[in-house]
Amino acid sequence: MRTVLSLLFLIPAIGCASRPAPVPDSPSTTTELTLSAVPEQVGGFRIAETRRYPDPSAGTLYRFQGESSLQPDVYVYPMSEIARRGGTDPGEQAQAESALFKEVLAIQRAQQHFDDYQVVGEHALRQSAGSQVVEGWHVHAMLTRRGEQRDLHQHLFVIGEHLVKVRTTFTRGAIAPEELQAFLEDLIQGMLAR
Repeated sequence: MRTVLSLLFLIPAIGCASRPAPVPDSPSTTTELTLSAVPEQVGGFRIAETRRYPDPSAGTLYRFQGESSLQPDVYVYPMSEIARRGGTDPGEQAQAESALFKEVLAIQRAQQHFDDYQVVGEHALRQSAGSQVVEGWHVHAMLTRRGEQRDLHQHLFVIGEHLVKVRTTFTRGAIAPEELQAFLEDLIQGMLAR
């Protein structure tokens, strides 16, 4: 199972590897659930790109763009696919995916996608959205590539029937933590409202 999960998240883990071609639009229950889960606009950000992968367990990527240099990638995986692979408790699943993410960082460093990395911190999250609370997990790493330091954040949440991974990478210090936090809050509120 660990191998299956490693393969599941290796390609989209931090965006350095190539991605499979998107699947042409064709209605399916999984696609409809995923598409209805993500708002087209989140605060000052709009979806700039959507990629649906052939394997439903690989989820759907939504790349957001706004006026700032922050460009969040939001991956949405149907929980039915995660559960099929043995996932049960949403909080444990988010934490397990974060552990896998750190393994992928080590693999990608060995493959020389970047020179080095350091996990700066990780912790459980409790994000309020009105009267609802969403729990998740956050990993913050610092990557070094050709002498440039970049912050890499991965936030994982279970919202409804979806495992949601928000990945952001930017030049160290270029984005204020409040801007990233505002995006996360708006995304969660938008998804809960759907």
